Amino acid sequence: MPSRNSSETGCCTLPNGAVMIVPSILGSIAAVISLISEFTCVFVKRTEQETYFKQTFDLGLWSWGLITDSTYGNEECYRYGEVDPVDVTLESARIFGMIAVIYGGITLILSFLSTCMPYSKVVLGVIGASYFATCFCEGLKLLILSADVCTTDIGDPPLDWGPCELNSGAVMVIVALMLWFVSGSMACIAMRR
Repeated sequence: MPSRNSSETGCCTLPNGAVMIVPSILGSIAAVISLISEFTCVFVKRTEQETYFKQTFDLGLWSWGLITDSTYGNEECYRYGEVDPVDVTLESARIFGMIAVIYGGITLILSFLSTCMPYSKVVLGVIGASYFATCFCEGLKLLILSADVCTTDIGDPPLDWGPCELNSGAVMVIVALMLWFVSGSMACIAMRR
């Protein structure tokens, strides 16, 4: 009878080592966080500087939000319309965000399969490099900070808006970025074994 740690028989016997469980689990968490941050309207925020009320808008890659109930913090999200400033920088952030979600998902599937199927060191290296590429694309979501929605004044007449500040969606990007990086590092460690 083969031992419990044998990689010769059975399903999911960790033929590439137990270290490949870590990038699979961390990659799963990163994928969920990345997906949520991609479509939230609470990515960054801008506060109007001129009036007494200091109205705050939340901005996302695909939509923006307005707090409708200051007591409970209820917020409604609206998709960017034809009059909203969607420039090349915001489009780039959107594209890199979608690449991170799709490419990260494919890498995650390969990573999960590595717990059941023996992979060569080259394949494990490709998984590690793919996690790093996903990490890079995830970070490029922060291009929104230099997009027109964060740098131009809004309104008619234009009001003075402060710079964009990180909000929960941007913090999620930073957390996902770190998880993608650790996943890639762990896959490279598995490659070296």
